[in-house]
Amino acid sequence: MTTSTSFGEDKESQIPHNISFSKTATADEWIVAFKEWVNSHQELNLPTLSNEDVSRESIYGERG
Repeated sequence: MTTSTSFGEDKESQIPHNISFSKTATADEWIVAFKEWVNSHQELNLPTLSNEDVSRESIYGERG
């Protein structure tokens, strides 16, 4: 049995498994992961919030 390491190995196989995605991901990988996360939530059909719902006044009221 021969074990060899090719120069063209993908990035994932070169990173120890105990290092998190957030410490190793490139900007492009973050973009892809974020878009996948967004798409994974679209099936939930969650209601959107109005501008008033997310306004500072609505959130903080008299405190803010």
